[in-house]
Amino acid sequence: MYWLIRSVRASRWRNGAESTISDEKLQSAAADLTPRPRDNGGLSVYAVSDDRDEKFTGILHVVLLRKPETVHFLRIQPHQLTALNLEIKCESSPDQHPHLRERHRNIYGLDDTHLRERLAHAILSGTPRLLTLTSGEIKSEGRKLLKQSDYAGYVAFPAEYQQANRL
Repeated sequence: MYWLIRSVRASRWRNGAESTISDEKLQSAAADLTPRPRDNGGLSVYAVSDDRDEKFTGILHVVLLRKPETVHFLRIQPHQLTALNLEIKCESSPDQHPHLRERHRNIYGLDDTHLRERLAHAILSGTPRLLTLTSGEIKSEGRKLLKQSDYAGYVAFPAEYQQANRL
């Protein structure tokens, strides 16, 4: 099991040939780990079990909760969080699809800039893994999902947007 952070900037997590991580890169990457007020001060993540679950959860998140545009997710290994003694709580909304609701967590403690930078450093020191879902891939998979009754009532896209983009 590992954690999937949604909507990160891919350029912040790509390691070049540099052997050290600049302060600028570290601060930039740490910005993706900033909790959002709508997540009650926690960093919103999904617990996923493998590559297949990661991709399906990412596609489902984008199709059901936002417009279908290219999006990047970042995988975090559990040990990277436990080393910082961050609190992880199972928190979800009854409005979420059951698949997302079962996997949604909030990570607390990242309101501290120093902890965000320590986590960013731990991730960048390893081999950051990004999941990139293109708009074409999301639209293609979205069409399949929207035909299944399991997802009726959870789609956030307005009907006119779905029609214009042939979802």
